[in-house]
Amino acid sequence: MIYPKTNESYKFILTSICLALNVNLNIRIRKDKKNFYYIIRVENQNSTQLLIDYLDNYPLLSSKHLDYLCWKIAFNEIINKNHMTVDGRKIIYEQKGHMNNSRTYFNWDHLDNL
Repeated sequence: MIYPKTNESYKFILTSICLALNVNLNIRIRKDKKNFYYIIRVENQNSTQLLIDYLDNYPLLSSKHLDYLCWKIAFNEIINKNHMTVDGRKIIYEQKGHMNNSRTYFNWDHLDNL
């Protein structure tokens, strides 16, 4: 919740992000470490579309961009109600299997467009 080098709170910048996405800033407690942290949850289609538009225009620079692309494919399956089909669920599980620590393929071509 506090940037350790300056002892400044992340609250101001995270609140600004929440205002742009029209969502709330929440605080969570990690039970294993008993730490508090901020969390932004995008839980409706309008806010999710705002986030997609932003990340499509201003891509993340790390492998999180690749995770975002997988998430976006899965999200579109849900929006199009394909998640109710066997093929749609297969696509979602496949994309989930390519994210975060499960990622085995890395492509940095998106950095060429900066």
